[in-house]
Amino acid sequence: MRLRTAAPIALQLCLICASLISCKPQLICSVAGRVADAAAYGNALVVAFTNGTIVYVEDGVRWALPISERGKPITVEPVHPYGILILTSKGWLGLVSLTGSEKAWRELRVDVNAIKRGEYSLAYANGVVAVLVGRNAVFKTLPDLRDAGPGERVLNKYVKCILSQNGTLALLLGINTFCHVCLENDERLLVIRRVGNKTYLVRAELERVKDVGIDENFTTLYVARWREMAIYRLGRERLVPISNTTFPHPAKEWESYGFSPRARFFHYTYLEGGELMLMLMDLSRRRFKRYSLTTAPLGAVHSLVDDEGRVFVLISDPVSRNTTLLCLDPELGVWWLASWKGFARMRVVDGHVVIVTAYEAALLGLEGTERGTRPLSLTVKVVNESGAPISGALVSINSTLHVKTSEEGVAVFTLGPGLYVIEVSSPSYRPERALFNLTGDAFLTIQLERLYLLEIVGMFDNGTVPSLCHIAISKDGRAMWSGEAVNCRALLNVTRGNYMISVRVGNESAEGLWSVEQDTRAVVTLRGTYKVVLRILDEEGVEVENATTIVRAEGGETLAKVRGAKCVLNLPAGSYWVEVSAPGYNGTTLLLQVDRQLEVEVRLRKIKAGVEREVGEQKPTPPNWLTALYVSLAAVAVSLIAGIVWRRRRSVLLRGRPPPKSRER
Repeated sequence: MRLRTAAPIALQLCLICASLISCKPQLICSVAGRVADAAAYGNALVVAFTNGTIVYVEDGVRWALPISERGKPITVEPVHPYGILILTSKGWLGLVSLTGSEKAWRELRVDVNAIKRGEYSLAYANGVVAVLVGRNAVFKTLPDLRDAGPGERVLNKYVKCILSQNGTLALLLGINTFCHVCLENDERLLVIRRVGNKTYLVRAELERVKDVGIDENFTTLYVARWREMAIYRLGRERLVPISNTTFPHPAKEWESYGFSPRARFFHYTYLEGGELMLMLMDLSRRRFKRYSLTTAPLGAVHSLVDDEGRVFVLISDPVSRNTTLLCLDPELGVWWLASWKGFARMRVVDGHVVIVTAYEAALLGLEGTERGTRPLSLTVKVVNESGAPISGALVSINSTLHVKTSEEGVAVFTLGPGLYVIEVSSPSYRPERALFNLTGDAFLTIQLERLYLLEIVGMFDNGTVPSLCHIAISKDGRAMWSGEAVNCRALLNVTRGNYMISVRVGNESAEGLWSVEQDTRAVVTLRGTYKVVLRILDEEGVEVENATTIVRAEGGETLAKVRGAKCVLNLPAGSYWVEVSAPGYNGTTLLLQVDRQLEVEVRLRKIKAGVEREVGEQKPTPPNWLTALYVSLAAVAVSLIAGIVWRRRRSVLLRGRPPPKSRER
């Protein structure tokens, strides 16, 4: 066997043996180079460093292989019995033997930017490898890395690939849209096809998909949706529904989730009461088991489950910047395995757990345990509010087992230990849902509340019914239902109690409190309006087109102002002042009493000509300063005229008198 030194990357290696559920972890530490990825090949650990070196560790470093000329290694995948598969940052796919020799390289026609974004994965089975990079999926054969069949392509990206054990079938799950609403709705494209000739067994668009799994025979498909596990059988070019099992918790509450490699188990983690909880579903038996792992973590949670039902959980702490690995065995309980500095990720392969951090890679080998359970009896009794049994009620276990209660209100189930979702429904009763952890023979009583018919009708006080209104109903300050009602009528099934009902039409609203002890009809009365038509005419009955009508409330508030010979108003019952005026007509005011639909004629009288000239056409009074100016000018003019007249009369008198005689001496 050839051994190459690790001098180019200055490695520091330490091997630690510890007894941990029959596992002996191997720990490799990198000082000079960052760890890109790691994988397990049997009991050996294969580590890829970001500087382009691959190291094989088994009882020490066996060999180190630099491959930086084709890009930095991004991920490594063991492919029995050929060796190790490597995907590089430049889009090269290579095969390296267990002795450290390069056997084959192929450049993939893929988007290398997708590799930088982390949109890549490898799947291997029976000499066939599937490579997902961004929106491309390619298939290669080993060991020559030639095309195994035509590739696939989606608009956005692929998220998962599963190959059948013989390598002839492939399941591809991708995102085939950029629509924001579709992405929010978790819309996925599911493709199941033959690898060699691209013959499609299934090609379907699925909504609200969190993950998919398929059994080892490629006959049963499991789809984890937002609220249920949908199970299908693969038919001819279509999926045949088998059953749906409701999850105890919706997907929005999950911290992490996923299927085991051969879809024997499905799990998810969630927070409850300050603790991190695990829900494990046995897909073959359609049953749940709940476990408490630890106190609620502050950071992210990453978990994986194997086909033995063992769950491995990585919990990160942003305060201490440590990552802790927990292992749950359904038979042995929860163990703390180890902690690492910084962020870590893991892989579970063939009974081994590989932990990868920025500068460390660890391999943990685990040993399985035998399992066995005995059937248990669960008796469910359904009663009403007074404690009387309800016969004929339908009791469902995990949405799959359906049994009707007997005359004594009892339904009996034979189940294995686990956590079950129990749903009970009956006509005229509100359905109930309970979560029950079955650990031994148990008796469970479920009480149903009686439902009564509540009819809500809204109408105006004038006897008319709105064509559309908004109805809202609440109980004890908590909103029960609200919505638009045609013909302002709604029928609801409610339990016993007091309900506040409100009805709104436009700006008008009314509400009231009703007590429901039996089937009840609640009538909510709104303030209605009446149609009022005003016609403005002159004394001869001719319409006055330039009339102005002002409608005021009794308090003086202006409600409407309309121009024209006809005024149409919708007014609630009450008294209103109506003022009508028009140029050339005497204005008039009348008090209008509205208690029904009205049509009123208002007669205006024309203003007489003299009055019109004297009153209507009176010139405006000039300002005071202008009047003073006029008076001053008039006074000056009078003075000038008087002076001229006086001078003329004086000159005439002087010409008519004889000259005076001289005095004799």
